[in-house]
Amino acid sequence: MFHDDDQEITWTSHQELLGGVGESVPSFRLEDPAPAVDESDKKIDIEDSLFGDDDVCPVNRESQQPPLHRRRNRRCLVFFGSVLFLAAATGGIFAVWQLGVRLPFQRGSARTSSLEGQDLEESSQPSTTFRPSPPPSASPSMKASDSPSNSHLPSLSFLPTLSPRPTSSSLPSLSPTITPGPSGSSMPSSLPSIIPSTYPTAPTSAPSYLPTAPTELPSEIPTTSVSPTPIPSSGPTITRICNGLASNCNMRANQIMYATVHNAMSSLEDGFLAYNNLKSMEESMEAGFRGFLLDSCDCGDDGVLMCHSLCVAGTRAPRTVFDAVVSFLNRNPYEIIVLEIQVTDNSLWGLWESTSTEFQDLVYMHTNTNTQWPTLAEMIDMGRRLIVFQHNGGNCDEEGGCPVGVSNLFRFGFETNWDTQGSDELMDFDFSCPIKTGKPSRPNTFMLNNHFTNNRIGLPSRGIAEEVNTAEALQSKLDACTRIVGRRTNLLAVDFWSIGDTVQVVNNNNAKLAEEDNIFEN
Repeated sequence: MFHDDDQEITWTSHQELLGGVGESVPSFRLEDPAPAVDESDKKIDIEDSLFGDDDVCPVNRESQQPPLHRRRNRRCLVFFGSVLFLAAATGGIFAVWQLGVRLPFQRGSARTSSLEGQDLEESSQPSTTFRPSPPPSASPSMKASDSPSNSHLPSLSFLPTLSPRPTSSSLPSLSPTITPGPSGSSMPSSLPSIIPSTYPTAPTSAPSYLPTAPTELPSEIPTTSVSPTPIPSSGPTITRICNGLASNCNMRANQIMYATVHNAMSSLEDGFLAYNNLKSMEESMEAGFRGFLLDSCDCGDDGVLMCHSLCVAGTRAPRTVFDAVVSFLNRNPYEIIVLEIQVTDNSLWGLWESTSTEFQDLVYMHTNTNTQWPTLAEMIDMGRRLIVFQHNGGNCDEEGGCPVGVSNLFRFGFETNWDTQGSDELMDFDFSCPIKTGKPSRPNTFMLNNHFTNNRIGLPSRGIAEEVNTAEALQSKLDACTRIVGRRTNLLAVDFWSIGDTVQVVNNNNAKLAEEDNIFEN
């Protein structure tokens, strides 16, 4: 008798089968290698079956070979283990691919939504569209919108459309055509209509699986060159309007011209007799006048007042006049004013006592004729926008001779002839232009041009003002005095300031002066 894995073959004599009669012949009997077991024994624990418990899968001790059912279990373990490994690997690859592809596409979709309604294609530039090879069952020109409805399908916005790398001679279009995916794949034959028809602009650093844009642009794209605005090669930058013109800001205080009112405190409105002006000094400041000639008097019990020789002919309170100047300068922060006071009766100190601290803080005092005056812009930056001259009130060069801030006119200036009678003498330039007081040879000084006159009885005349305050008469006088004296006018003084073209003539001369001195405006 011998054993086989499937059957046990036993040799038995024929006689034994027949009770010992006859010849001995071989006979075969197939025996089940395993004894019959109860149905309950078939419920074998899966752990014992997998790991080979000796009671469940006995081993032939002689051959040390497991029985047939154990070898079969091992084959099952190898097969199902391979299946599980492949499934896990496939799932991991799909997860990595989904995270790497879906997020860049979603960011691009957000940008695409902001471009709805805008046409991104230029008719003048050729457009190149890249498409994958269509499946055999689809037409090459078939689009997503031509396919059957896919409303029952889930959104596949995370799936990008891969295109071949463009050549250097073509520029990929921003609006690629979406075509069906290959048949038999998990991707539907057509994409849902919610996918935008225009592809978003690629990010700066595109993933390696996306096509890269060519570095060369088509030659058809026009280029526009912008020429910079020319800037003057020299000259300061001006941003303010000083005394009517931007160019005045960079002129020195004794370079520009000031429209000036003679006997500014004396007006018909203020109740003066033999008045020199129809309207008040306050109105003249608003009209553009920046120079003012004033007279002071000691009127006894009434104190020091503004008057013209006689207190009975009319007066104004000095504090009222000075406060008006302060108020105007506060409202006009880029304006410079020059005051020149003719002092009588030794009234300078009493006059100064009527000024406010705010008035005194605005005064600029120049101390040396050898030093240039500051520009108007510099005076503005210093907060010193008021110049005060005086004559006949004392020697300001001596210590304590004048209040601090007040300077002698004839140290820092000079004036033309003021003693004229009638328009004939005034317009006789050889008579009216020569210097009456002061020295024009001194550097850094002001020139006061007295362009006013009286009638035959020695009183101011409105009729004469209408004749000599015209633009033509004023310009003729200015040109003649510049030729005769050799200096340009700084203070152009007139009577009846509201008559004529004094402010206009002054502004024109300042503008011309700026051109001659190469002062640039911005």
